[in-house]
Amino acid sequence: MKSLYKILFLLIFTLNFNQFTYAKPLPPGSGEGDVKANILILLDSSASMDNSIGDGLPNITSVTINPDTGERYLTAASRRDGGLFLIDAAGERANMTGLRDNGSSYEVRKWVAGAGTDRSCDWSINRNNRVGMNTNISTNRSYHGVRYLRNVTVGRTDINGENLLFVGQYQQNNNMTAVFALDENFRCRLALVPGGNRRGFQIRGFDISQNAAGQTIVAVYGRDRRDGFMFSCNLAVGECARVAGRGQRANVWDRIRDGSRLRLNSDSTMMYISDDGDVHGYTTQAQGNTRVITGTRTRFCNGVTRRVGNQVTFTTVFDLVNDDEMVVGGNRERIIQRVSWQNDGSCAATVFAGTASTLANVDDNGDAIAAGDLAAADIRLVQALGGLNISNNRIIFTHDGFVDELLTNGFVQGTQDTAWQVQYGGQLFSRLEGAKQAIIAILSDNTLTSGANFGFGHWNAGERNFGTGVRPDRGRPRGRGGSWCHNNNNPCNYYGGWTGTRSAICTTNSCLNVGVGPEGAALAIPEVRRIRTAFGTDAEAFSQIAHDYFTGGEGVSPHDPNSDCQLNYVIVIGDGMQKKTGLPSSRNRGRTAARLEALRNMTPSVKTLFVAYGDGIKPAGMQSFDELAVVGSCAAAGQPDCEPTIVARTPEELTTQLQQKIRQILAERLSFTAPSITATIEKGGSLYQAQFSYEQFGEWQGTILRKHLNADGTVEHEIDYPGNWDASIQVRNQSSGTRNYHDDDSRNLWTVISDVEGGGYIGNWDNLNDNNALLLEPDMEMLGFQVTNYHTSTSRCGGDDTTDDEVKGLFRFLAGQDFFDYDGDCTAQTEGNDANDPGTVELRDHVLGDIYHSQLIEIGAPDGNVEFSANNEEAYFRSINNYQGFKTAQQNRRNVIYAGSNSGLIHAFNAETGDEEWAFLPPILIGKLPNIINESLNGSVDGSNGGSNAIFGVDGSPVVHDVFIRGLTPQGVVETSPSWHTILFVPFGRGGSGFTVLDVTNPIVEPAAGPLHMFTVYNDYINNVVHIADHDGDITSYEYASGQASLTQSEEGQIALNNYNQAREDDGEDTLWTQDTIDDAIADGTFTDETAPQVGDIQIPAPTTNRDNRSSCQGPDPADGNIDNFILDGTNSCYTGRTFTFRDIQLNTAEGQDIDKTLLNVTELVDGTFERIDFTSARMQNNELVITFNTSKTIDRGDSSTVDAAGNVTTSQSDNIFIQTSCTATTIADAQYDYSKLGETWSTPRIVRLPSDIAGEQDEPLNDKYVAIMGGGMSTANACTGSALFLVDLSDTANPGRLYGSSTNGGPITIVDTHPTGFAFGNSGITTANGSEINNAVPTTPVVITPDTAFGIPWRGAMVYINDREGKITKINLTDSTANGAALFNQKTLFRLNANTTNRRYSFFGMDAGIGNTTKDFWLFGGTGDFNALGDKTIGMDNILYGIRDREYPFFVPSQVPLQSSDTFVSAAHADADAAKSIDDATHCSDVSLDDTGDACPDTEDAWVYHLDPITLSTTNLGTTAGTQDQETVPNSGFRKASAPPTLFKGQVYFPVYEPPAGQNVCNIGNAFICVHDDECGTDNSHKLVKGREASVQTCTFVREGVLSELVIFGDKLFANVAGPSENAETLYSILSVPGEILSNKGGWRDTGF
Repeated sequence: MKSLYKILFLLIFTLNFNQFTYAKPLPPGSGEGDVKANILILLDSSASMDNSIGDGLPNITSVTINPDTGERYLTAASRRDGGLFLIDAAGERANMTGLRDNGSSYEVRKWVAGAGTDRSCDWSINRNNRVGMNTNISTNRSYHGVRYLRNVTVGRTDINGENLLFVGQYQQNNNMTAVFALDENFRCRLALVPGGNRRGFQIRGFDISQNAAGQTIVAVYGRDRRDGFMFSCNLAVGECARVAGRGQRANVWDRIRDGSRLRLNSDSTMMYISDDGDVHGYTTQAQGNTRVITGTRTRFCNGVTRRVGNQVTFTTVFDLVNDDEMVVGGNRERIIQRVSWQNDGSCAATVFAGTASTLANVDDNGDAIAAGDLAAADIRLVQALGGLNISNNRIIFTHDGFVDELLTNGFVQGTQDTAWQVQYGGQLFSRLEGAKQAIIAILSDNTLTSGANFGFGHWNAGERNFGTGVRPDRGRPRGRGGSWCHNNNNPCNYYGGWTGTRSAICTTNSCLNVGVGPEGAALAIPEVRRIRTAFGTDAEAFSQIAHDYFTGGEGVSPHDPNSDCQLNYVIVIGDGMQKKTGLPSSRNRGRTAARLEALRNMTPSVKTLFVAYGDGIKPAGMQSFDELAVVGSCAAAGQPDCEPTIVARTPEELTTQLQQKIRQILAERLSFTAPSITATIEKGGSLYQAQFSYEQFGEWQGTILRKHLNADGTVEHEIDYPGNWDASIQVRNQSSGTRNYHDDDSRNLWTVISDVEGGGYIGNWDNLNDNNALLLEPDMEMLGFQVTNYHTSTSRCGGDDTTDDEVKGLFRFLAGQDFFDYDGDCTAQTEGNDANDPGTVELRDHVLGDIYHSQLIEIGAPDGNVEFSANNEEAYFRSINNYQGFKTAQQNRRNVIYAGSNSGLIHAFNAETGDEEWAFLPPILIGKLPNIINESLNGSVDGSNGGSNAIFGVDGSPVVHDVFIRGLTPQGVVETSPSWHTILFVPFGRGGSGFTVLDVTNPIVEPAAGPLHMFTVYNDYINNVVHIADHDGDITSYEYASGQASLTQSEEGQIALNNYNQAREDDGEDTLWTQDTIDDAIADGTFTDETAPQVGDIQIPAPTTNRDNRSSCQGPDPADGNIDNFILDGTNSCYTGRTFTFRDIQLNTAEGQDIDKTLLNVTELVDGTFERIDFTSARMQNNELVITFNTSKTIDRGDSSTVDAAGNVTTSQSDNIFIQTSCTATTIADAQYDYSKLGETWSTPRIVRLPSDIAGEQDEPLNDKYVAIMGGGMSTANACTGSALFLVDLSDTANPGRLYGSSTNGGPITIVDTHPTGFAFGNSGITTANGSEINNAVPTTPVVITPDTAFGIPWRGAMVYINDREGKITKINLTDSTANGAALFNQKTLFRLNANTTNRRYSFFGMDAGIGNTTKDFWLFGGTGDFNALGDKTIGMDNILYGIRDREYPFFVPSQVPLQSSDTFVSAAHADADAAKSIDDATHCSDVSLDDTGDACPDTEDAWVYHLDPITLSTTNLGTTAGTQDQETVPNSGFRKASAPPTLFKGQVYFPVYEPPAGQNVCNIGNAFICVHDDECGTDNSHKLVKGREASVQTCTFVREGVLSELVIFGDKLFANVAGPSENAETLYSILSVPGEILSNKGGWRDTGF
């Protein structure tokens, strides 16, 4: 394909983007578009943020089914979130409607005994068998069990033939807990109250047996101090008996006291107890009219941690199928088993189900799985089992908030894979955790971080460990803690100044954790994860932080008073009423309002936005939010620039609202003229130029222009010139504005549909239409984005109140229709509208989406070379596999141009006419489409027009290669043997962390042939799952382990918090001031109007007796009460110990095995800074991470304080420790598909032939494989993605997406992320003195050298060179060469650029390469600069252009780095990077910055470097001696940076360079330059671009205002595009190249696509 293979080089605007796409940043070169907004997020971290949010369920302990209605009743034992829940027959959570004793009705979402429901039971039977009436039971929320019984009669009561729901309470130390029964109106009819000592009493559970004799036996068991007890009742006669005994090791009373579950057999003659992982079966005996347990054990089922064969798992929960079988589960494995009792009283497992996972049991599109369609081994369990019941022929098991059901009679050997029926429920989390997820989503959204610098802080109330003294009203330590600062009118301190990295005051009460800056988002993510809560919401906290920071002046504040276009925002997130707001509603107390006004009045203004987050905010709280929102944004309510309170009731709404608001902030930057994107030149004399027009509130308008190129290099720009065309005009002409657009237009819009045979497109390459829209709706939401309702029944254009019309409307929008009513007319071109149909069925003025970063590529008939000079060349491989026959068969193939657009489509254009042949919407990427919808723009653009969000879709550059693989037949069936195919590999670029591969052997749609989908890969790194869609669109998902938690999120921390909340509940509520009581106090003279409290202030504090009694720390040490197992036995709000347990951190390591310490990052906040700390050991036990520290650590959820004899106060403070998995631990179990480190695919792949990666096959060329080589991609905020090189095996479509070399490398090739202190989020903890604090990634395109691109190559395969973001240049051996001891997959760090956040030497662009004409050495060329911040003028910036020589070329000489499979690989790779040659070391590199003569040409050195802002000598009067002058070194202040990759041509390297505008106002447009350097010497030859210009240093040739793209060559002319100019012709720049010599070779390294 040599003559027709043309890469059309596009201007690379390297701006970040990931899957959270609600806005695209303005392209650089627009002046104001280059100035990032400053956004500081301040999060409420008060104790109320621990409250739960959303409609998930807590950890469910028991489930029962009402067989008459199909309703499920569920219990949860959480002290805070526990209670009784209802799931209706459809599997949806439902409210419960009940009657109180007085006959009034109520409706609740969760039922708990109390004044609002019913806590007075009509009847009761106590431990002494006495019957009582109107007995109050405990109001605790800990419910442990539930059973539904029909036709219940209870003797000695009026309960006769009633259907009752029995519920067991589970609270410790409460002898009023009971097993109670509710009728169908949720009235308490009966309470069984076993009673006991208040201290040390607990009901552990109960069971019910209805035997053949008509008896209903209820057996309740538990602990009473050191005793175990059983309370057994025969309901038919209303008689109960209580037996008890001292628990001694392994006796029956010990089992009862500590047991997890108890079950009765069918006739109540056996009682089974699970304890210590085993199940014990004891006989019963009669006692009166009921039955009680004996000490005779006749059955014993031994549960083991590590099962072999039919051994039974460690058992904590179980239920009986019949008298001879049970179903068991436990907390050591995430499985359930069916178990049979043997004749000898032992047991054996017969079948099992379950696998550990973090995902729900839905299909890969997020749809419900049909009953019977989930194999037993594939049932996902997100946690260990919390409950297991058999009810109504269903085995019901719970894991966290999820509930799954199996058919009892189907869960047997042979049919177990069809037994699964349904899953319902979902996980519950706190407001704080939900807010963290939302903020991390924002900070991970590279489309937002590209347009804004972020900072982060948190706030509540209090000054930790401040002050001494005793409060006179309580005799408790005073101090200025949360309560004092929350309620006292005197101000507290929350900021304390700026240390350079964070605020001086940085505690659990307040901290500006990360200042606003270019690295702010990346630095903030780990800080967000570490935040925990403390008491109080003092508005002084957030206002002091924001005000003092933004007014801190130069060197502190990001605010630039000289740049009027700069946007500055503070976003305050809170969940309720705030104190001391300074507003009239708070009687003007506090300084908050005044501070916000001062910020707003700065120039430019700093606006403060407010987010009211969560349900239940009281009217007074919302009033406060609304008033603060006005003060923070405008001078008076009602003004146009006033910002309303942002209301977000759920974390999902918080994410959406923040993203949309920040998108609007970014859109406030003024628009600019259309940037242009360069194309390259067709050899036949055509130039393709992609351009787009920025639209502020809509899809950006793209086009491709074909222009005739004359022989002298001049361009014919007129569209009517013969052969010229505009693709946007052609596509609109092909589109239709009718309701039946898919029948009436001439476009072919297609995707692959998994639920339709053959992917649903073969024979119908036009399946994106209304008929398939709802079928594809689940695909739209698989990435977590919800389709929202744009056109409602009340909106201007009409519509309905479902999202069905939006799902169809998105496809109509792709087809060109004005679904979002851009023109504001609400009318259809053709048919009328019905009541539920928005009137937007008309053609938009512009249809084609923007082609932004995606390079164009033109493909015609195959033209690969078959003339070879050695058998290591691809030409040889072609010749022996009949490539000539393929060329002949395809010789008339039409020329087609391929490009990706940000509408989400891959377009194929007819190269001759510009008509669109087809457009493909990749599977999985379809999940981005909901982000186009922004309902807030409906009718609000320019008064009445509609709008939408511009997103990144297919933004990467496609490549094409002819490959000999086992591909697809034209019918879409996987071939049985290999053949030749032309494949199109398309990365998504900023559109996401993935790519798609198409077979375009038949590029034109015909009835029996057309393009084919091979596979698509996508890494959803927010949800830790990789999706791979095969050729039919069937998606396989691979989870990977990752996790993080603070010490307070440990199981011990949660128990301490639960204990504190219970104590707080037992103490009762504070009495608050109301308006009536305030008025009375003013009337009686207690207060004046000025001194009166405000509504909601505390009038009479609640007693703290229970909190005081539970405030001391408990733990294993004698001083802490000898509480060995705080999780089971802890009763206080403080825990001290060395061992902590974490449910939310999962590692793929063996149970009980010591975990490599490099897999975990453990840090502690010390003096405001997180420092790495050591720990003794870590293991996975019971599917939880158990970590043991070297010394004791404390979690005090009650913030307890003590006073010594001298009156000094000591406030107990939790150790602020954070645990997170390192990137090394973030892997997929099946290494073949481990794309967990794949970032946004900015890198353009290179497709080459490599030796087989299978041992024993590498020596035979016939076994070679076609592989796509690509950088790991971009991710500035997610430290665990991007730092890798991916090798995608294209040889076998039957195994789509397999990673070449994965058996050796354990996945992709890892490029280590170094750090000078070894401490960075995701880092493996290895100190690399010469490392970089820059979060590493590999967004660059690799340099790939093969025998087909250079002479004298003695091996098969490829040598790869790749530069990464932190400035390492890595060489990787992918050849069969063993010279010098080399091996396949060896790597080494060739050079270091010494990049850091001070010199800003970021590498965004790939390198060029070539053989020097003089030295005959191999050279690599590149440039640095933060292209995400073109206007950045940071002091200390020192960007460079460089040339690096590889003297070992073409061979690989191994360094100390072993293969990746070695245990020492990570440490050795860090050491190798540390020892690599440095670009700043004069021994290895010649500085040519001031050389225009060639005198500094490298000789023994291996590199040259040119500083874009070099140190120069300046003669100044330094004042050292009167009247004398001395010389000092001063830096050039241009702040220049590379703006595109370099281009090597005729011995000269051409570097596009950008210089920000001079002066203090960064809102102006900067300038574009070309710097020209000799390839081997680095000598500055820029002056030679201008005829007659004299040589001088620093003479880079000025082009014009704007940003220059990569340069391409036609003849001896250089062509590039410039972003910024307004006229079409002005966007194209050309200049005659510098004369030079050509070294003959086979072609450039980029020709690997041929």
